[in-house]
Amino acid sequence: MVLSAADIHNKKFSTKMRGYNIDEVNDFLNQIIKDYQILKEENDQLTAKLKQSSDALSYYDDLKGSLNQSILVAQEAADNVKQTADHQAQQTIAAAQNKADELLSAATQQANQVLAESSKKAAAVVVATNDYRDSIKTFRTKMIAMLQTQLEFANRSDWTELLEGSDYHQFQEINDAVKQLDSLRSNSVESESNQSLPKRKQRSEYAEPTVLIFPNGEVRPI
Repeated sequence: MVLSAADIHNKKFSTKMRGYNIDEVNDFLNQIIKDYQILKEENDQLTAKLKQSSDALSYYDDLKGSLNQSILVAQEAADNVKQTADHQAQQTIAAAQNKADELLSAATQQANQVLAESSKKAAAVVVATNDYRDSIKTFRTKMIAMLQTQLEFANRSDWTELLEGSDYHQFQEINDAVKQLDSLRSNSVESESNQSLPKRKQRSEYAEPTVLIFPNGEVRPI
Protein backbone atom coordinates (compact mmCIF):
# COMPACT_ATOMS: atom_id res chain seq x y z
CA MET A 1 0.00 0.00 0.00
CA VAL A 2 1.37 3.39 -0.97
CA LEU A 3 1.62 5.86 1.89
CA SER A 4 -0.04 9.20 1.58
CA ALA A 5 1.03 12.48 3.15
CA ALA A 6 -1.76 12.11 5.71
CA ASP A 7 -0.50 8.65 6.66
CA ILE A 8 2.94 10.05 7.30
CA HIS A 9 1.53 13.02 9.19
CA ASN A 10 -0.72 10.90 11.41
CA LYS A 11 1.87 8.27 12.13
CA LYS A 12 2.41 7.84 15.90
CA PHE A 13 5.61 6.55 17.37
CA SER A 14 6.09 5.15 20.85
CA THR A 15 8.64 6.80 23.10
CA LYS A 16 11.48 5.20 24.96
CA MET A 17 14.10 6.38 27.19
CA ARG A 18 17.01 7.93 25.46
CA GLY A 19 15.11 7.91 22.09
CA TYR A 20 15.18 10.50 19.25
CA ASN A 21 14.29 14.10 19.84
CA ILE A 22 10.60 14.32 19.19
CA ASP A 23 10.70 17.86 17.78
CA GLU A 24 13.49 17.05 15.37
CA VAL A 25 11.70 13.94 14.24
CA ASN A 26 8.47 15.88 13.75
CA ASP A 27 10.24 18.63 11.81
CA PHE A 28 11.90 16.07 9.60
CA LEU A 29 8.62 14.25 9.05
CA ASN A 30 6.94 17.52 8.17
CA GLN A 31 9.64 18.16 5.57
CA ILE A 32 9.22 14.64 4.26
CA ILE A 33 5.46 15.18 4.07
CA LYS A 34 5.93 18.36 2.05
CA ASP A 35 8.41 16.74 -0.32
CA TYR A 36 6.29 13.64 -0.62
CA GLN A 37 3.22 15.75 -1.36
CA ILE A 38 5.13 17.61 -4.07
CA LEU A 39 6.41 14.37 -5.56
CA LYS A 40 2.96 12.83 -5.41
CA GLU A 41 1.41 15.80 -7.17
CA GLU A 42 4.10 15.70 -9.81
CA ASN A 43 3.59 11.97 -10.16
CA ASP A 44 -0.16 12.47 -10.51
CA GLN A 45 0.42 15.13 -13.13
CA LEU A 46 2.85 12.91 -14.98
CA THR A 47 0.43 10.01 -14.71
CA ALA A 48 -2.36 12.19 -16.11
CA LYS A 49 -0.11 13.40 -18.91
CA LEU A 50 0.96 9.85 -19.61
CA LYS A 51 -2.67 8.80 -19.79
CA GLN A 52 -3.41 11.71 -22.13
CA SER A 53 -0.42 10.75 -24.23
CA SER A 54 -1.55 7.14 -24.26
CA ASP A 55 -5.06 8.19 -25.24
CA ALA A 56 -3.65 10.48 -27.93
CA LEU A 57 -1.32 7.74 -29.13
CA SER A 58 -4.23 5.34 -29.28
CA TYR A 59 -6.25 7.95 -31.18
CA TYR A 60 -3.41 8.54 -33.60
CA ASP A 61 -2.93 4.80 -33.98
CA ASP A 62 -6.60 4.48 -34.85
CA LEU A 63 -6.30 7.51 -37.14
CA LYS A 64 -3.23 5.99 -38.72
CA GLY A 65 -5.13 2.80 -39.38
CA SER A 66 -8.02 4.77 -40.85
CA LEU A 67 -5.62 6.82 -42.95
CA ASN A 68 -3.84 3.70 -44.14
CA GLN A 69 -7.17 2.17 -45.04
CA SER A 70 -8.21 5.38 -46.79
CA ILE A 71 -4.90 5.45 -48.63
CA LEU A 72 -5.40 1.86 -49.72
CA VAL A 73 -8.94 2.62 -50.88
CA ALA A 74 -7.76 5.79 -52.65
CA GLN A 75 -4.88 3.90 -54.26
CA GLU A 76 -7.23 1.18 -55.43
CA ALA A 77 -9.66 3.79 -56.77
CA ALA A 78 -6.79 5.62 -58.49
CA ASP A 79 -5.61 2.35 -60.04
CA ASN A 80 -9.13 1.65 -61.28
CA VAL A 81 -9.46 5.17 -62.67
CA LYS A 82 -6.05 4.87 -64.33
CA GLN A 83 -6.93 1.52 -65.89
CA THR A 84 -10.28 2.88 -67.10
CA ALA A 85 -8.61 6.01 -68.48
CA ASP A 86 -5.93 3.93 -70.21
CA HIS A 87 -8.56 1.66 -71.72
CA GLN A 88 -10.66 4.60 -72.91
CA ALA A 89 -7.56 6.34 -74.25
CA GLN A 90 -6.57 3.23 -76.20
CA GLN A 91 -10.10 2.95 -77.60
CA THR A 92 -10.10 6.65 -78.52
CA ILE A 93 -6.69 6.35 -80.18
CA ALA A 94 -7.78 3.24 -82.08
CA ALA A 95 -11.01 4.93 -83.22
CA ALA A 96 -9.11 8.06 -84.26
CA GLN A 97 -6.56 5.96 -86.16
CA ASN A 98 -9.33 4.07 -87.95
CA LYS A 99 -11.07 7.34 -88.81
CA ALA A 100 -7.81 8.84 -90.06
CA ASP A 101 -7.15 5.74 -92.17
CA GLU A 102 -10.66 5.95 -93.64
CA LEU A 103 -10.27 9.66 -94.42
CA LEU A 104 -6.84 9.07 -95.95
CA SER A 105 -8.15 6.19 -98.04
CA ALA A 106 -11.14 8.23 -99.22
CA ALA A 107 -8.94 11.24 -100.00
CA THR A 108 -6.46 9.05 -101.87
CA GLN A 109 -9.23 7.40 -103.87
CA GLN A 110 -10.81 10.76 -104.68
CA ALA A 111 -7.43 12.20 -105.67
CA ASN A 112 -6.79 9.21 -107.93
CA GLN A 113 -10.21 9.65 -109.53
CA VAL A 114 -9.55 13.36 -110.07
CA LEU A 115 -6.15 12.59 -111.58
CA ALA A 116 -7.64 9.91 -113.82
CA GLU A 117 -10.43 12.23 -114.99
CA SER A 118 -7.93 15.05 -115.52
CA SER A 119 -5.69 12.72 -117.52
CA LYS A 120 -8.65 11.63 -119.66
CA LYS A 121 -9.72 15.24 -120.21
CA ALA A 122 -6.15 16.26 -121.05
CA ALA A 123 -5.86 13.37 -123.51
CA ALA A 124 -9.22 14.32 -125.04
CA VAL A 125 -8.05 17.93 -125.36
CA VAL A 126 -4.85 16.77 -127.05
CA VAL A 127 -6.81 14.56 -129.45
CA ALA A 128 -9.32 17.35 -130.17
CA THR A 129 -6.46 19.80 -130.71
CA ASN A 130 -4.73 17.44 -133.11
CA ASP A 131 -8.00 16.81 -134.95
CA TYR A 132 -8.66 20.54 -135.14
CA ARG A 133 -5.13 21.13 -136.42
CA ASP A 134 -5.59 18.39 -139.02
CA SER A 135 -8.91 19.93 -140.05
CA ILE A 136 -7.27 23.33 -140.44
CA LYS A 137 -4.45 21.79 -142.48
CA THR A 138 -6.98 19.98 -144.67
CA PHE A 139 -9.04 23.12 -145.11
CA ARG A 140 -5.92 25.12 -145.99
CA THR A 141 -4.85 22.51 -148.54
CA LYS A 142 -8.31 22.47 -150.10
CA MET A 143 -8.49 26.25 -150.11
CA ILE A 144 -5.10 26.52 -151.82
CA ALA A 145 -6.11 23.90 -154.40
CA MET A 146 -9.45 25.63 -154.98
CA LEU A 147 -7.80 29.03 -155.38
CA GLN A 148 -5.25 27.57 -157.76
CA THR A 149 -8.08 25.96 -159.75
CA GLN A 150 -10.00 29.24 -159.87
CA LEU A 151 -6.86 31.11 -160.89
CA GLU A 152 -6.23 28.61 -163.66
CA PHE A 153 -9.87 28.89 -164.66
CA ALA A 154 -9.66 32.70 -164.70
CA ASN A 155 -6.53 32.55 -166.88
CA ARG A 156 -8.09 30.30 -169.51
CA SER A 157 -8.02 31.61 -173.07
CA ASP A 158 -11.77 31.11 -173.32
CA TRP A 159 -12.28 34.22 -171.22
CA THR A 160 -10.17 36.29 -173.59
CA GLU A 161 -12.04 34.87 -176.54
CA LEU A 162 -15.35 35.57 -174.80
CA LEU A 163 -14.49 39.13 -173.77
CA GLU A 164 -12.53 40.26 -176.83
CA GLY A 165 -13.94 38.14 -179.63
CA SER A 166 -16.53 39.45 -182.11
CA ASP A 167 -18.28 36.16 -182.88
CA TYR A 168 -20.79 36.45 -180.05
CA HIS A 169 -23.35 39.14 -180.66
CA GLN A 170 -26.38 37.54 -179.20
CA PHE A 171 -26.99 37.18 -175.47
CA GLN A 172 -28.18 33.60 -175.84
CA GLU A 173 -24.92 32.65 -177.51
CA ILE A 174 -22.91 34.37 -174.75
CA ASN A 175 -24.99 32.62 -172.12
CA ASP A 176 -24.41 29.25 -173.78
CA ALA A 177 -20.68 29.95 -173.86
CA VAL A 178 -20.70 30.86 -170.16
CA LYS A 179 -22.54 27.63 -169.34
CA GLN A 180 -19.98 25.70 -171.34
CA LEU A 181 -17.14 27.40 -169.46
CA ASP A 182 -18.99 26.78 -166.21
CA SER A 183 -19.25 23.09 -167.07
CA LEU A 184 -15.56 22.97 -167.86
CA ARG A 185 -14.77 24.82 -164.63
CA SER A 186 -16.90 22.45 -162.52
CA ASN A 187 -15.29 19.38 -164.03
CA SER A 188 -11.84 20.88 -163.50
CA VAL A 189 -12.50 21.77 -159.86
CA GLU A 190 -14.02 18.36 -159.10
CA SER A 191 -11.14 16.54 -160.77
CA GLU A 192 -8.56 18.68 -158.98
CA SER A 193 -10.28 18.16 -155.61
CA ASN A 194 -10.47 14.39 -156.04
CA GLN A 195 -6.81 14.12 -157.02
CA SER A 196 -5.12 16.64 -154.75
CA LEU A 197 -7.21 16.87 -151.58
CA PRO A 198 -7.75 14.22 -148.91
CA LYS A 199 -11.27 13.26 -147.96
CA ARG A 200 -12.86 16.01 -145.89
CA LYS A 201 -13.45 15.03 -142.28
CA GLN A 202 -15.71 17.88 -141.28
CA ARG A 203 -16.76 21.11 -142.97
CA SER A 204 -15.66 24.17 -141.06
CA GLU A 205 -18.64 26.07 -139.76
CA TYR A 206 -16.66 29.30 -139.98
CA ALA A 207 -15.69 28.96 -143.69
CA GLU A 208 -17.16 31.65 -145.98
CA PRO A 209 -18.87 30.34 -149.15
CA THR A 210 -16.80 30.78 -152.32
CA VAL A 211 -18.58 32.37 -155.30
CA LEU A 212 -17.71 32.95 -158.94
CA ILE A 213 -18.75 36.19 -160.66
CA PHE A 214 -19.24 36.03 -164.44
CA PRO A 215 -18.86 38.97 -166.84
CA ASN A 216 -22.62 39.24 -167.25
CA GLY A 217 -23.00 39.88 -163.48
CA GLU A 218 -24.23 36.38 -162.61
CA VAL A 219 -23.00 35.09 -159.21
CA ARG A 220 -22.73 31.37 -158.64
CA PRO A 221 -21.42 29.53 -155.53
CA ILE A 222 -18.57 27.11 -156.00
